[in-house]
Amino acid sequence: MKLIRGEYFSTVTVSRHEVEEFRRQWPCSGLPAQAMWFRFTTNGDLVDMSFNHHDEEGGAMGALIQDAREYAGWRASCSGGTH
Repeated sequence: MKLIRGEYFSTVTVSRHEVEEFRRQWPCSGLPAQAMWFRFTTNGDLVDMSFNHHDEEGGAMGALIQDAREYAGWRASCSGGTH
């Protein structure tokens, strides 16, 4: 993964190779074998992404988003927020 931190947003890019590795854990996910990016606000809220996840099933996209969020430095707290 690659992190680009900006003043208002941070973008995490996941390479095609990393997506393919992730898909091995979620073989029926419907995720395409392509690079993706996720954009987060300064408090860790997802605001944009490069992939339309409506065709994805089984929660894999949510797991990949969480991995990208954690890579950017935010972890989900027990209350559902981030820190």
